[in-house]
Amino acid sequence: MVLSPDKHMSRRIWAVQILLIGGLVLLGIRAVSVQILQGDLLSRRAENTYVRSLTFRGYRGLILDRNFHELGASIDAKSLIADPVQVKDPRDAAKILGKILSMDPAPLEKRLSTNRRFALIARDISPDQVQAVKQAGLTGMYFEKDFKRFYPNRDGNNYGGTLWFLPWTRRFSFLRKRLLPGQWNSIRQNPAWPL
Repeated sequence: MVLSPDKHMSRRIWAVQILLIGGLVLLGIRAVSVQILQGDLLSRRAENTYVRSLTFRGYRGLILDRNFHELGASIDAKSLIADPVQVKDPRDAAKILGKILSMDPAPLEKRLSTNRRFALIARDISPDQVQAVKQAGLTGMYFEKDFKRFYPNRDGNNYGGTLWFLPWTRRFSFLRKRLLPGQWNSIRQNPAWPL
C-alpha cells in the first residue's frame, strides 16, 4: 500500500511538531531548573567573579583654624600584628617584643599562644620600634599601615578655642590665661559688654 503524498506530508509535519514541542518542553524544564532551583547559587557564583570587598581606613582630613593654621593632622603610623600560628616560640617572642615595645611580656605571650590567625600586638609604634622588630627576625610578625592623629600646636594652650572666634570673647583674654588653667579669679563684667 502506497501512501498518498498528502498523508506522507502530514506525518512529517506531525513529527516536526512533536520534535519542536519536545525541544521547547526540554528548554522550559532547563530554564526552570536554572532560574528557580539553582538561581541563588548561580547568582552568588557570578557575583563572586566581579564583586570584591575591601576594607580600608580612610584618611582623616586636616583641622584648621580660621587663619588656616594646622591644628590637627593625620600622619602615617604602623601597627604590629601577629599570626600566632606562625610564631615558633611565643615565650621568647613575647620577651623580645616586650623589651622593644616597653610592654609586659605576660599579656604578649598570652596573645601569641592562641590558635587564632590574627593578634593585634601594638598600634602606632614608632619607626625605631618598627626597625627593631624587623631586625629581631621574629616569624609571624607583620606591619599594617595605619594613621595616627597628630596635633602640632598642642602645648597646653589649646583649651577648646572654638569660642575665641566670637568678637566679644576676645575682651576676656585674661580668661584663657588664668581661669582655664585652673587659677581662681573673680571677674567684673562691664554692663556694656554682651554675654
